[in-house]
Amino acid sequence: MENKTQIKDVELPFFFGFYNSPLEDDYEIDEAINDEVNYHNNELGENVEYGDFDFNATEYRKAIVKCFVDSMEHYLPDWIQSIESADLDSPKEYNFRTDRIYVTVTLKEDWKKKLYDFFEANKTWLTERIRADWTSRSGFQSWIHNDIYTFFMKLMEAEPRYLSIVMQYSIELNEGKNVNDMLWQLTDDTMDAFWSCHSMTEYVYKTKTDNAENDNES
Repeated sequence: MENKTQIKDVELPFFFGFYNSPLEDDYEIDEAINDEVNYHNNELGENVEYGDFDFNATEYRKAIVKCFVDSMEHYLPDWIQSIESADLDSPKEYNFRTDRIYVTVTLKEDWKKKLYDFFEANKTWLTERIRADWTSRSGFQSWIHNDIYTFFMKLMEAEPRYLSIVMQYSIELNEGKNVNDMLWQLTDDTMDAFWSCHSMTEYVYKTKTDNAENDNES
């Protein structure tokens, strides 16, 4: 029987988050509400206003997270078998960070060998990148080791933060693209997946009912 190594709370890289992001387009939401208002007024003969409708942001975000995870599966490096149990972590205020997606990662049986080979093949690139990304400086306190050898030892412990970082590095190198390019590529993939099976209008709901429905029976 195959032994599976499952690691919880691994953050997926390249997620834009929702605040001021293409993943939550206020224009598209506004258009969806207007379409619903026009449908009720023109097709159903009602007399409703924009304020009679709202948008179910919670369910919409769940759909986007699923589409993002499904899209990410196409880019997973060869040391990851699968990702599942996606959880969206949103800050109370967007002053310091944006939304994050955490998953449970199932590592392949030979994940340590695959990562060793990956580090050997890309030692120069990884040495420079790890030092650049994780050296403390003014305004940034790093809690990640910035030398490749100590970094690799922590990675071999399957520490979630290190797995997340190397997932990002692996995808960048495999795709031959930088962080910003992958950010936009995953965003485009996510929205393409969303539009293929959803619409914004699905998440619009009527917030008011006719007065007669609200009257108490005497």
